[in-house]
Amino acid sequence: MKMVLKQQLRKKTGRKGFTLIEVIVVLVILAILAAIAVPALTGYINKANNRAVVSEARNIYVALQAIATDQYGQGTAVAASYDTGSEALPDGKTIVASINELTDGTYVGSEITDIKYASNKITEFVWTHNGNEVTFKDGKYTVA
Repeated sequence: MKMVLKQQLRKKTGRKGFTLIEVIVVLVILAILAAIAVPALTGYINKANNRAVVSEARNIYVALQAIATDQYGQGTAVAASYDTGSEALPDGKTIVASINELTDGTYVGSEITDIKYASNKITEFVWTHNGNEVTFKDGKYTVA
């Protein structure tokens, strides 16, 4: 009996590799980890994209404020509101053209709507660029 067990043990120990069950267990564990990690990473990517868009909207805000200040400095009043950024300013340039001039054309293709001024300060605007829409209102930026 001992001899038979030793022969069987030698046969089993001579084999190298994993059994089918072991491979399946490893694949199931990897699938569970992927199912947990992918949604978490997607959330981080979306948050990073939203932060980048808000950062760009802040640049738009600074450019709009610079335009308003420039108009005020020249003694020309800026209208209380503009429906779109394609309307002409008192100097004849459009808002979008003026912003692109200030930012070296970074925001070509942007659309700025619902611009509102009060006391030569920007109070709100909606900026659309590359499919992202950011609303600035009451000092807060909202990504839609």
